[in-house]
Amino acid sequence: MTKMKHIALSATCIALAAMAGCGTMRGTTDPNLIMQYEERHPITVRATEAEMQISVNPQSVALLRVDETRLRAFAAAYRTRGHGPMVIMVPSETPNAMAATQVMADVHAVLTEEGLHPDDVASQAYHTNENPAWAPLVLSFRRYQAEAAPCGDWSESYTRRYNGNPTPNWGCATQNNLAAMVSEPADLVGPRDMTPANAAQRSEMLGRYRSGRDTNTVRSGADDASVAEDVQ
Repeated sequence: MTKMKHIALSATCIALAAMAGCGTMRGTTDPNLIMQYEERHPITVRATEAEMQISVNPQSVALLRVDETRLRAFAAAYRTRGHGPMVIMVPSETPNAMAATQVMADVHAVLTEEGLHPDDVASQAYHTNENPAWAPLVLSFRRYQAEAAPCGDWSESYTRRYNGNPTPNWGCATQNNLAAMVSEPADLVGPRDMTPANAAQRSEMLGRYRSGRDTNTVRSGADDASVAEDVQ
């Protein structure tokens, strides 16, 4: 019995020594091992200005069709990623100032058709000495851009890595892909504001609930989907 106690005690000591050894190895491990790749390769979000210029001929009386197409695309980008007002800089005291005012009316009409509220647009006059006869209308709005640090750190040898630490490039491509694919980089900074509730839809659902009717959304046959049985 005494011999068995000595064996048990020896086994316990060996286990404790092994645990202590592991603790010592962990203490000497590179601190980068505990870092997540999001911390090693963070995505930064910065505010930038999207800008569009519309050249105005002194003889212009309306917005050109090609500029209208560009303007509609610019307005769509504003609806998707714009923050703050869309600012329109209008040339003043230039040979084409009168023409710019006429083109400006068309610009406002197009922006309204594209769903921008008048409160979303702010106009400002500006002066220029650089080719004043063709001074452009300058439209701009603030948007956010996400980017991560470039990859390609090959400073360490991949043939001798005994501590199990992640390589310097670990997660870098993932972070860069995420920064490139996110549709609204501002979402990485904070959540969006809630949109107003649909009062008509809410009233309809409450009416159905109070009258005991089904409140589920009615689906059409086009919404149904099935899996082909002959797929192997």
